[in-house]
This record gives sequence, structure tokens and C-alpha cells, in this order.
Amino acid sequence: MSLTVAIAGLLMLQTPQAGPKPSELISKSLARYAAARTIVGTIKLTQAAAGQAGTITTTFQLQRPDKLYIRQVQEKVPPRVWLVTCDGKGFTYDLPVETEGRKPARLYEPMVRETGKLTVQDVYRATVASIGDRSAPLDIAVGHKEDLRFITSQWASLSYAGQSELRGVPCHKIKGLWREFPGGPIVGRFELFLDDQSLIRRYAIEQAIQVQPNQPPLQVVSVWDVDLKLDADVDPALFRLVR
Repeated sequence: MSLTVAIAGLLMLQTPQAGPKPSELISKSLARYAAARTIVGTIKLTQAAAGQAGTITTTFQLQRPDKLYIRQVQEKVPPRVWLVTCDGKGFTYDLPVETEGRKPARLYEPMVRETGKLTVQDVYRATVASIGDRSAPLDIAVGHKEDLRFITSQWASLSYAGQSELRGVPCHKIKGLWREFPGGPIVGRFELFLDDQSLIRRYAIEQAIQVQPNQPPLQVVSVWDVDLKLDADVDPALFRLVR
């Protein structure tokens, strides 16, 4: 796919400033993830609202073109766990989140269809409704072109906010206005931290959510701390199907 398509509109959203162009930093980052043969690591979401906070930790492993492992754990008592496994021949996943009231079960689908063999991007899109935390860093790691278009369309503006050290790593900080869906109203702002290797180290969104009419909106802060390694060794055992 052409990554230029996913970020072309961002060029018009940049605020003139000194330093690197945010659209170029983002384009380079997207290209790095798309070119990686394997991606291994973790993404940790911390979400806070109304004085309370919760976390979901994602353990992620991808081997292009057709192997995927996603395990997510929500830290509560007892922990909530979501799991996607794909061994290149088939994939298994939990019932979608919206059917939680039904008897717990895992679903299986084959990779080979009449139209051809599915890719890791196809498997991700087929199973993403069954995980607890779908995030921009996770979408970017998998790299389906429609997901990349959607993410970049959520960014209503871009500006370069200088360099900032994050967990001891120097990062480029990009910030801007954020909308929940393309063309929608501005409901928040985002921050994106990219290291000197163009890897995502943190993604954060602060948004206002209208929970009840005639009440002030609820301010929700979601922070994803990312530790994904590109072209790293994978653990083949994780790709085994869990039925």
C-alpha cells in the first residue's frame, strides 16, 4: 500500500513552526512499522476519569504475512483476559465484546477462503471487536490501510512540540486537536511521542465525553505506553491456536 495516502491530508493541518515537520515524522514511523517482518512487545493503556483509573496490558506478537498473537489483561479482581491466536492456517478469538452476556466460547476460522488466503491485517480486522483495547498504536503495528486512514483522519491539527525525554528516551513530541471519527466535531486533543528510530513510545488522548444530558462532560485521559520491537525474534509457541 502507499503510506502517502494515509497521511497526505496531514500536510494541510500542520502549524508552521521550527523543527521537524510532524507529518514527515509520522510518515516515517508508519513506514517503519509497515516494513517490519516481525513486531514483538507490549502496549499498556492507563485510563483515568472522575478520580479513578484502570489499566489494560497488551502482549503483542506479529509475523508477516500471516501469524498473530494478541493477549490483553485488564487489571481487576478477577482479571479480564482477551486472546487472539493465529498460526498461519487458522485463527481463534473470543466472542465479541458486545455478546459478553452469552456463554463464553472461542471461535475458529480458517485462513484460506475462496478469494484467497487471509493476511495478518485481515485476521486483525476480523477479531478486533473481540479484544478489550483497540488503540492507535495497535492499529499502526498491524498496518491495515483503512485503519491508518481512520487514525490520521482523527487528527484535526498537528504541531511539533519539541523534544521530550520519556522513560529515559529522547522523543519527538507531536500534539494536536482530536476527533472521534473523521469529519466529526473536535472533542479532545492528542499527544504522540516518537523516538529517534521513529518508533511510538507513547500515545495519549484527552477527551470530553457527554455521559448524561444537561451535565458537564466527563474528562477522560487515555495514555498508551508502547514498547514494541521491530524485526525481533518471535516465540513460535505463542502462535499456536488456543481453542
